[in-house]
Amino acid sequence: MSMWTAYASLFESAETKPGAVVVVHGGTSSVGIWAILLAKDRGCTVIATTRQPGKLDRLRAAGADHALLDDESLVSKVRSLYPKGVNTVFELVGPDKLEKVAFPMLARHGACVVSGILTKVWALHDFTPAMIPPTRKLCFFTCLTGEDIEGAEEVLQDVINKVESGVFKKEVYLDKVFKLEDIGKAHEYMEENKAVGKVVVTIDQQDHSTDKL
Repeated sequence: MSMWTAYASLFESAETKPGAVVVVHGGTSSVGIWAILLAKDRGCTVIATTRQPGKLDRLRAAGADHALLDDESLVSKVRSLYPKGVNTVFELVGPDKLEKVAFPMLARHGACVVSGILTKVWALHDFTPAMIPPTRKLCFFTCLTGEDIEGAEEVLQDVINKVESGVFKKEVYLDKVFKLEDIGKAHEYMEENKAVGKVVVTIDQQDHSTDKL
């Protein structure tokens, strides 16, 4: 689902074009890592952010052209790289970052797509459409249906082929695997913000046996 969320957000909701400049705000999340992979595969230039200096190299390993620390100077750093702004901002940190972070990074006719709430802020109670800068677009992506992606089977098969061939490397999008009995440790690992990419819990055959039912 992380791959689909990233794909639909970037290329269906925001209508990101090949060669665009994309900011992935919250790049070390599972969706963020897939956004980097997919955007680079489409020929985009990717700026990815993290709040932890120790994770910058992981963003570069995923393919980000620029890995930036998410601090108070983030907008100025992006604008120094691209004075006219970027084409797409993939907002995974939260809608509370729109006015001060996402919108100021957008170029004319750029799009911001919100698909994450890492800050746990679900809604902006004082939001008004006037907050959206002229000639910019704001869109949201929350869930996927069969009608949301044209050619979904082809998209999925292309990703599978690139996973199998090593274009999309497992060590990039898969952070750590836990057994079911260690699910508590998996939650701790995630809650401590140690993950970069997907955290997986595996279920052994004996874990879902019906013998005891």
